[in-house]
Order: sequence, then structure tokens, then C-alpha cells
Amino acid sequence: MKTKHIKAIAVILTIISVLASFNALAFAKEANSGQCGDNAYWSFDSKTGNMTISGKGEMWDFRNDADFYNYHECSYKDLKASIKSVTFSDEITYIGADAFSGCGNLKTFNWGKSIAKIGNFAFLATGLESVIMPDSVTYVGQQAFSMCEELKTAKLPDNAYFIDAGIFDFDDKLVEVDFGKAAPSICGDGTIGRCKSLKTIKVDPENKQFHLQNGVLFYYEILWQYPAAKTGLTYVIPDGTDTITDMAFGSAQNLCSVFIPTSVTKMKTYPFLISNIKELYYGGSREEWEKINFSVSEIEIIENGDDYEIAFGLFGTYKIHFNATVEQMEEETKYNYVHEYESTTIKATPDKNGSITKVCTFCGEKTKTAIYRPADFKLSFSTVVYTGKALKPTVTVKNSKGKTISSKYYTVSYKNNTNVGKATVTITFKGNYSGTKALSFTIAPKQVTGLKVSSVKTTSITLKWSKVTGAKYYKLEKSTDGKKWTTVTTTDKTTYTVKSLKAGTKYQFRVTALDSTKKISGKSSAVLKTATLTGVPSVTLKPSKSKTATASWKKVTGASKYVVYKSTDGKKWTKVTTTTKLAYTFTKLTGGRKIYVKVTALNAYGKASAYSSAKSVIVRK
Repeated sequence: MKTKHIKAIAVILTIISVLASFNALAFAKEANSGQCGDNAYWSFDSKTGNMTISGKGEMWDFRNDADFYNYHECSYKDLKASIKSVTFSDEITYIGADAFSGCGNLKTFNWGKSIAKIGNFAFLATGLESVIMPDSVTYVGQQAFSMCEELKTAKLPDNAYFIDAGIFDFDDKLVEVDFGKAAPSICGDGTIGRCKSLKTIKVDPENKQFHLQNGVLFYYEILWQYPAAKTGLTYVIPDGTDTITDMAFGSAQNLCSVFIPTSVTKMKTYPFLISNIKELYYGGSREEWEKINFSVSEIEIIENGDDYEIAFGLFGTYKIHFNATVEQMEEETKYNYVHEYESTTIKATPDKNGSITKVCTFCGEKTKTAIYRPADFKLSFSTVVYTGKALKPTVTVKNSKGKTISSKYYTVSYKNNTNVGKATVTITFKGNYSGTKALSFTIAPKQVTGLKVSSVKTTSITLKWSKVTGAKYYKLEKSTDGKKWTTVTTTDKTTYTVKSLKAGTKYQFRVTALDSTKKISGKSSAVLKTATLTGVPSVTLKPSKSKTATASWKKVTGASKYVVYKSTDGKKWTKVTTTTKLAYTFTKLTGGRKIYVKVTALNAYGKASAYSSAKSVIVRK
């Protein structure tokens, strides 16, 4: 009985295990999609990292830990680290609170056509680098884009009617915000407070509520935002300014002193929060100051001898001067807070730009100057003829912007720069630069001289030339037309017999000196023009009229002329004529006597072939 119970339990457990497996598979299949609004749905492509929000209407507001004030738990919270982009369908109208907060790899998104509202913290701590909100957006919730560590530029929608507080709060790399035509009826304090890198604020000239004065943002007569990274030790609030809002000077890096006119009647809780400001100069008396409406009740004036300090509760204490003037502020600030910089240099290399970062120890002003990498390297020559002396081409180095880098930032050394071959130039950088760059130039042999014919035959020509100091080999080339050249040989000798040539043929030769690798050559010698000897003429000699005889021969290939010789004994020869014809008639001979004749052919350059066989005949009387 006990055994049956055990078997029954085992069967039940097996069934439960199988069902659990099916449920796990079903969940795995659904893990990349789900619901995110009453009529809105999400799906995630794990290959591309793109999340698509489809359907229509509003997304839910989310909390990642609990159901809180009608917030929903985010069903894709475990995927947030993998989301790289988001695409909204054209009918989605609202991006829920906390919808994509913490998506550190989220870089881009497609807004769709109907997004009207962005909830609180919707893109908090994402990896966005730029945000350009479409004009369909009318509502931007609290800290919607705050703590985005990579965000550099942003633009507000022109049609926004509500912009909550701190939408770009603590975006440390944000350098530019464009308010465009945005004229919200409600605008929270500290819209771009505590953005320590903020340098530029833009406003469309047609904006009816926001405007700029010397780069500082005003909302009607309210000083709204002094760009935290704006340079300058002092700032004069324009006369006519009524209110200084919360975080108006939040994270101001460079300011030391601010002049406040008597037109200011209201200050919010912490206008100078986390700034470098040390002193306030007020244009009115202490009594006038105490009439200013402060949002925080813990404002306290502390007397310190003849000096005063003002404490904004827990949000900072500043030295204050009453009945002050702008001139007083400028003079005292210049005297008390002279810029003193600490520099950090990252040296540029041939592969990467460097930089010099200077930070003022008084005001925190930070400047960063690029050191552009050495990118273009030139020698005064790339090839030079061997001289027997050390050769040193001058070096010119330009950076990646085309500007010449002074030679004080590098040294130059040379190696193998005397003998024929490849020489090495090493540039070693110093100062604001580091690393090395190796260049090379060629030391070529001198030009071969003295090329001439040593001997010539019908099918060969022997050449010789002068030795070139520093050369190891010589390349001999030939041509029949001076255009197409072929290599005959590469030799370490200064003489060579070119064989297998055609008789009576014109040839051109040139010789080039080479180094030991046979890859570096000097200038070729002057071209030598010559020709092989022609063949031997075949002569016929016949008596003709009385006291005459005629010698004739066939045309010899390559012959330019023929030289005719005669003799009366076949031993002592006399040159009779040089002719281009193929026959010659002897006259006024002695009848009954024998005459001997031989002929030689001249090539194109006047070199004579061997003599023909001597022919003889008895002259008629």
C-alpha cells in the first residue's frame, strides 16, 4: 500500500514538472513582448536591441518595484539594460513615467507622429546623446531627461505648454539647449539647472516668453538660467530683473561674484546652489535687502566685523556687500580672484590627438585645448645620389589640421645614410607630443659613364663602362627602337658581350647601376647606339670591254655602303671606291694582265665587315 502511494506521488510530481516546463517555455516565448498601456504593447528585438511600442493612446506610468499611485510594474524592466533604440508607432500619444529610466544603452528613438506628453523620469539616466523633441509634444514631466550622462545637446518643443522642473537636471555633459519658440504657461524651476558643462542656450527671436541677455536665459523678468560653464569671474544682473529663480546659477563653474540690482524683489530657495560663487554685491542697503521676498525662511545675515555674510539655510553661505557698485565688484574680484590654472596634458601621438586641460583653482573655469596629432611627415628629398658623405634630408611635420609642428617638439636621427641603399629617418616626439615615426629615403648609385663598344662582330657586341663607386651590380638593357627596352643581364662586372644578335642590325644599349638588393638604381647611362657587322658580300668579277672589268655583288642586309679594293698581285691592295651601288666597273686597265678584286660592307655606323673572297680575271686587250 505504501509503495502505491509513493508511485502515485511520483506520477503527480512528474505531471507538475511537465506543466512547469510548458509554462516556462510559454514565458520564454513571451519574454520579448508584453502590454505597456490599455491599448499599447511592447516588443523587443534582441538582435538589434530595438524596442517597438505599438498600438495607440497612452503608455502606463511605471514603477519598477511596486504598484504605487496607479503606477504599473514595468514588465520589461529586466530588458532595460539591453535596449539600444525605441520606435513609437504613430498613434502612441504618451510616454509613461519611468518608461525607459535606467536604459543606459539607449542611444536613439523614433518619436512617431503623435507623442504629446512625456511623463516624469521617462528617460532618466539613459544613454541618449541628443534630444530633439518634436513639436507635437506639449507636456514634459519632471526630470524627464535628467542624469543622462552622455547627453550633449537638446531642443525643447515649440508647442510645449507645460515644462516641469529639472528636466535636464545633472546632465553633466550637456553643452547646448535650444528653447526655440517654446513658451509654456507653466515652467518648473531649474529646467537646466546643475548642468555643469552648459555653455550655450538658444532662443528663437519670436519666442514670447523666453529671451537671452548676453547669453543668459530670462523668463519674462525672471533670471532663469546662467549657463554653468559660461566664462567670466563676474556677472551683473541686468537692472529691471524682478526675480532670481531656483538654481538660476546652479553649478556655475567660473563665477566668483554676482552684482544684484535693487530691482530684484524676489529670490527662490537656492538660486546659487552648487556654484563657485563666493561674493554677492547688492546695489541697495541692508534694509532694502531685507525687504526681498525669499522663498526660504532660513535667510540669515551674519555680521563679521565690518563684513557681512548671508546664509541661505542649508544651501550656501556667501559674503555680501551692501550699497555696492559694479566697479567695486569688478575691482575687488580682479584683485581677490586672479585666475591660477592647473594644467593636465595628454600628449598627442601620431595615432591620436592629445589635449591640454586647464582648471582655475579659484573660479573653477575649465578650458580644454586640443593638441592635434602629427599626421603629415615629409623629407626634403626622397631619393638622392650617392656622394660618399652622410646625407640628412630636413624634416617637416604637420598636424592633422595642416599646421606645421615646430621642430622644438621633436628630434631627428639618421641611420644607414651614407652608402647606397635605404636610409632610415626616425622622428622622436617630445614636449606636448610623444611616440616615434620612422621614414626612409633612397641613396641611389651615380649614373654610369664611359659606356662604349669594345668589339663588334656579326652576331655579338662587347661593351664596357666605368665602375660606379657604391654600386654592386649593373643592369644592361638593349633596344632596337629606343622605346621598348629589354634586360640583357644583371652583372657585377664592367664589361659584357651581348650575343645572339642579328647581323647588320642597329642596337641601342644603356647601363644602370644597382645596389646590393638590385632594387635601388641610379640614373641610366647615356644611350649608346651601334650595330653588328654585316654579312660578307658575295662578289662576281667579269671582263667587259677592252681594258675594263666589272665587279658586282648582292645586297648585304644592314649594309649602308660598300668599299671596293683591287690588286695586281693579290697581296698589295688599293682602295678604289666607296659606293652605295651593287657594282663597279674598272677602266683603263692593262690588257692581258690579271686583276684581283675584293669588297667589304659597312654597317650603319661605318664598321666594316670581313672582306669578301678575292676574285680575279684577265683583262682583255
